[in-house]
Amino acid sequence: MSRLALGTVQFGIPYGISNERGKVSLDAATEILNYAHIAGINTLDTAIAYGDSENCLGQIGVKDWQVISKLPELPFETDDVLSWARESVHGSQLRLKIPCLYGLLLHRPQQLLSHKGQEIYNALSWLKEEGLVDKIGISIYSPNDLE
Repeated sequence: MSRLALGTVQFGIPYGISNERGKVSLDAATEILNYAHIAGINTLDTAIAYGDSENCLGQIGVKDWQVISKLPELPFETDDVLSWARESVHGSQLRLKIPCLYGLLLHRPQQLLSHKGQEIYNALSWLKEEGLVDKIGISIYSPNDLE
């Protein structure tokens, strides 16, 4: 297993401060995945918030990859956190055309410290216990996020 993961944000949106080409085409994304596979990379990083990235990966076919996706920020008005998380993961699985996510991360880790933090954690744990995801975690963007 490779210790590297391929980020796929540019498969879905024109991302990056030095990105002059915009979103990559489906053909280019396919070539990138083929090259990564040959290089021994077996893990993909994507997110619901990455535009068409999950759809692009689903069109290419990623059933033999370990796919990590991220939940977007919990909408403020959400009353049923578990239903929201379950529907979000189900949508990712449909777009990616895979039965299970290798990993599911919170895109906004500070939400665990919010008034709904325990519910979010419980929802992530339930998704793992039910076999919809293998691993759960958070995205870290700065040392402050770890604290």
